[in-house]
Amino acid sequence: MRARRGGPVKRDVVLLALGAFVSGVSMRVAEPLLPRLATEFATGVTDVSAVITGFALAYGLFQFVHGPLGDRYGRLRVAVGGCLLAAVGSAACAAAQTVAELTAFRVVVGMAGGGIVALGLAYIGDTVPLGERQATIGRFIAGSLLGQALGPFVGGAFSDLAGWRASFVAIAACYAAVGLVLLPSAMRAPAPGVPIGNPLARYAGLLARPQVRLVMAVEFFEALFFFGAFAYLGAFFKLRFALSDVLVGALLAGFGAGGLAYSATVGALTHRLTQPQLVRRGGLVMLACLGMVALAPDWRVAAPCMLVLGYGFYMLHNTAQVRSTEMAPDARGTGIALAVMGWFLGQAAGVASMGVVIELAGYVPMLALCAGGLVALSFWFARRLAPAVPRA
Repeated sequence: MRARRGGPVKRDVVLLALGAFVSGVSMRVAEPLLPRLATEFATGVTDVSAVITGFALAYGLFQFVHGPLGDRYGRLRVAVGGCLLAAVGSAACAAAQTVAELTAFRVVVGMAGGGIVALGLAYIGDTVPLGERQATIGRFIAGSLLGQALGPFVGGAFSDLAGWRASFVAIAACYAAVGLVLLPSAMRAPAPGVPIGNPLARYAGLLARPQVRLVMAVEFFEALFFFGAFAYLGAFFKLRFALSDVLVGALLAGFGAGGLAYSATVGALTHRLTQPQLVRRGGLVMLACLGMVALAPDWRVAAPCMLVLGYGFYMLHNTAQVRSTEMAPDARGTGIALAVMGWFLGQAAGVASMGVVIELAGYVPMLALCAGGLVALSFWFARRLAPAVPRA
């Protein structure tokens, strides 16, 4: 696709970043709500965690659809449609009367809003010159990071102040606003017109490439171990320290704040460290932080660990993201969608499997398992990063 230049592209990227922000909030808003939802629906925390698992599964699986649709009809058009449908789904979440209904509507939101980040990255790859792309991607990802940072706090704050349903009403309004403002630009943008053909054949062709398999494997396992632990940290903090929903949300938001700190310092950091060094150190940081969180005698000890944990996570995740944008430049939308699919399938698998570990062994062994898995993954990935590859 030929790049559109100047103000329109910058405006579109800002709006897509806002969409990514709302998607980030939606992704993580339910984490501090699990104890409240379990009480309201008279079930266990691991049972109600289906609202997270269902969202993540839909978010990941429907990348299979978003990539080819974006290549065919245009990244902006598909992103706008996703925003508007996600607004409807979020409003329905606010009206849910059972765990099954809430889970089903969260699936709709994950399905619809799941393509915003991947389509945004592909749109930047299409329209922004290579020399400007790293900085543009950094600003775009900052929107998603900020949403993820505020998501737990939004969920906890609304739960305490206005009820958990109000958080979904606010998310619905934000999705609708972004979609409607971006709609005129989306309708003017030319559609790439790439035939959809057989999506299975396209994905199979991409998976035949070693770099695609490497990135997808890293995305899957980092999400499995990291978010498998993270989804239950809110319940862990509430059980261990008897905190309010607002304070639990604030603790979880520290992760996103750490990600923002990484985004602000990544330029200087990557001047000093190679990609393998960055990945290895990220793994060691996560190992140390999860260990300290598991053993913290007071929430004030856990708070700075959560911030540093976010920084360490993005040392690994940002490197995988950079690889995903160039692993299939001839099918960028579908390639990035495949990487995002792996990430969210890993998240869904992690939430489900770590719930079983908690039932069998408890929270601390689960955190130890995830910490060990993350550091092992980081060192494995670092060994497969060629020294000659440009730094993140």
